[in-house]
Amino acid sequence: SKAAAMKASGRDALISIYDASEKPIEVGPGWLGVLHVRCHDTDGGILGLETYSVQQAQQVLDFVRQNGDSCEHLVVHCHAGQSRSAGMALMLSELLDVPCYKESLKVTTSGYTTYNRLLYSTTLKAALNEPGDVFMSWCGMV
Repeated sequence: SKAAAMKASGRDALISIYDASEKPIEVGPGWLGVLHVRCHDTDGGILGLETYSVQQAQQVLDFVRQNGDSCEHLVVHCHAGQSRSAGMALMLSELLDVPCYKESLKVTTSGYTTYNRLLYSTTLKAALNEPGDVFMSWCGMV
């Protein structure tokens, strides 16, 4: 994958999303931080598939907060790079008020419609429902 082949600068962090049929991505040295998140590309309700959870969303927010002050680029990766990674990247870009790029093209939720809405909404809910608005305060939203 492109993420596995990337040469990280030491100021880049990676969130890699994979499901039970895939192995977690193996990356080279130089990443500021790497977080693996295991869930299927589903909006929920399909028996037997791992659905993205509020607990996983909280892990993502914690990871972003832990690496955010030192991070130059946050790369969000999934197998196809179309839905799960897009849902998470779009939400994080909105929360952090930074642009979101796919293959060097700036994207938004209005122009990119194939993103996973469950990852998007669950990440937003986790940020909004965090006790004391920790994440929202950290990123300057409150």
